[in-house]
Amino acid sequence: MNLYFLVEGKRTEVKVYPKWLGYLLPAFKRVKYPNEAVENNYFLISGNGYPCILNQIITSIEEINELGNYNHLIVCLDAEENTVEEHINSIINKIINKKLIQHIDNNRKKD
Repeated sequence: MNLYFLVEGKRTEVKVYPKWLGYLLPAFKRVKYPNEAVENNYFLISGNGYPCILNQIITSIEEINELGNYNHLIVCLDAEENTVEEHINSIINKIINKKLIQHIDNNRKKD
């Protein structure tokens, strides 16, 4: 299984997430480039903040579809002034409008 992480921030997230993932998913190894993922790898990229991450989501989905070596895209956002539902809806609407994927698994922790 390979995981593709798209995180919102430019500085903190790209430093913190690899440390967390080392504890949470010790069998997974980070790859520097998305095409390097083979088995139990993850790729992590910054979306350069909100709302830029919305465009990066589209680019990431296109890349995942092209490469075919990722099982999951995990998007990590800060809620900030928007609610979680507002963020989810804006992302889902953008993806659906681009017709890039057939199924969206909205698995998330409910408050």
